[in-house]
Amino acid sequence: MKAFFQQAKELMEGKPSKQCRQAVVYTVLWYEKSKHRVFLDLGATMASFQLSVFLVTGVLPARQKILLNNSTPMEPNADLSKLFLQDGVEMTLEQLPWGQEVEPISLTKHLVDRIGSKCIVMEEQANALEALLLVKRLDVDAELPKKLLSLTTFMHDAAQKLLLKVDEIEGEEPHRQARKMFVHKMNSVLDRLERMSQRLMPTDKQSTTLSPAAAQRKQVNEGKETEQKQEEGKMELEEHGGEEKSSPQGVPPAPSEPQVTLVEEVKGEQGHDVPDRGST
Repeated sequence: MKAFFQQAKELMEGKPSKQCRQAVVYTVLWYEKSKHRVFLDLGATMASFQLSVFLVTGVLPARQKILLNNSTPMEPNADLSKLFLQDGVEMTLEQLPWGQEVEPISLTKHLVDRIGSKCIVMEEQANALEALLLVKRLDVDAELPKKLLSLTTFMHDAAQKLLLKVDEIEGEEPHRQARKMFVHKMNSVLDRLERMSQRLMPTDKQSTTLSPAAAQRKQVNEGKETEQKQEEGKMELEEHGGEEKSSPQGVPPAPSEPQVTLVEEVKGEQGHDVPDRGST
């Protein structure tokens, strides 16, 4: 574990040792007519490399389209060890529009497999961000905590949207078990992102202010509680609807002709003769 963190620290500082260079290659990344040198760990996940690209270019990992030798895009869960990359390999970065993210590799096109792959990618992105916070000094660059806080907030929002997709999984017992596992995994990711957001916030606001991710999750939970109370209220109204329409016990029914009585009283007050209702 210490060797892993030491290697991560060397990569983040841009000064990898000889031992580290055996498993690391440097890439030439082109983005908007600018050239960047980004180190790539062949034994790490694609999420770690995308995080390094984000720190250099400011493009969110979900909106990155990285082309290797101007060919097909690299998937978010690509196996870097099987790409046989060499030092100096050129890559091109494109910023994708919202909603057009590169889909991760999945076993089949089934909904459960596609959502499962996205959950794994989200967990790997949280792992990469957590590893960065363990080895990176945040007091060196004043803008770095703000940059990472915005990334954490975006990841939290994406994780919540993915959790809503998990709720759409229906079917037999294996599908329900998969949905239960995905819910547990995403709740764990959300908790970790909230803790990282709290750490990245300014010191004077950590104890008094919720992080954007935590505030957003609290708002969603409050909305769910409100909807649940409204549904319970509707069910109670449906159960007791017949009793509310009938007159309560012990209360006499209203007069059958209240309007005639009121008219008679008004006429009497004005001095007019009120004809006898029984006379013809």
